[in-house]
Amino acid sequence: MNNLKTAFLGGLALALLVLAGCAPIAPAPTTTSEPMPPVEPAPSPPQPSGPAEAPGAIRPDRGEEEPSAAVESAIAGLIAQGWRLHSANNYEGALGIAERAQRIEPRNPEVYLLMASAQFGLYRLDVAEQLARRGLSLSRSGTLVNGQLQGLLGRIQGAR
Repeated sequence: MNNLKTAFLGGLALALLVLAGCAPIAPAPTTTSEPMPPVEPAPSPPQPSGPAEAPGAIRPDRGEEEPSAAVESAIAGLIAQGWRLHSANNYEGALGIAERAQRIEPRNPEVYLLMASAQFGLYRLDVAEQLARRGLSLSRSGTLVNGQLQGLLGRIQGAR
């Protein structure tokens, strides 16, 4: 009887640990010298005037949509956390955070800037160059992140 009770409590403790590991982690708060502009809620999409779709119906893709404010906030928090690790020369940690951000928003050029910079810090020049080029392909010309990616690419090529 005692062994059964011990096994049950051990299984319960293991289940709680697994569930706790699945809980989302809030990004670390960031401080900036400039106040953040207020975030306006996105307008709700127009409701279709036709017949209602059946539950579970397959719908065609509607093209790429802009990330929600919550996703943008999460990405900004992860990127800020990654740069803090990068500044502390913890390039592996920064790379891990950047990869997490990439899984959430794979087309964000700032994520590629962080990843490329961390790889450069680890002297992985080929990978850093590929990531910088991918970030450039996703960024708009004339933006700050585009200029930073171009500068990093020049430093990578100069290190060879």
